[in-house]
Amino acid sequence: METWIFEPGHTEAEFRARHMMVTWVRGLFKDIHGRLELDWERCLDARFEGVIDATGVDGSRAVAILWKWTGEHLENFRGVPTGGRTLSTRGQTWHQFDAAGKVSRESTFWNDVPVYQELGLPVLTPAYWEADFDFSSLAPSS
Repeated sequence: METWIFEPGHTEAEFRARHMMVTWVRGLFKDIHGRLELDWERCLDARFEGVIDATGVDGSRAVAILWKWTGEHLENFRGVPTGGRTLSTRGQTWHQFDAAGKVSRESTFWNDVPVYQELGLPVLTPAYWEADFDFSSLAPSS
């Protein structure tokens, strides 16, 4: 039997959950303490025990979930025909909890620009942070 120790900063736990029967949402927890006991001759009897530290702002419990959204066999995406393609993008959700452990604050951000670009829509993604970026390129052409 071997024991593997999981340390914060060196270990991640990823999950995947079905959402509304058409998409997969994935998330990632990065601050894991735990261990895995494994006998290579009996892998199905492996045992994992661990804790995810979800301490948030000012000592309040919180969790940040990094996730990937995948829509399979979609007819449309926000009204844009997809031709049955599989589309995906990434996002993050932040939950902060009150003393009773209930969500008291939530923020979700996701980027749907790559999805629209994949569908062929002319979505501009300027590199405005680059020193030589020409802001006049954003002006509508006449």
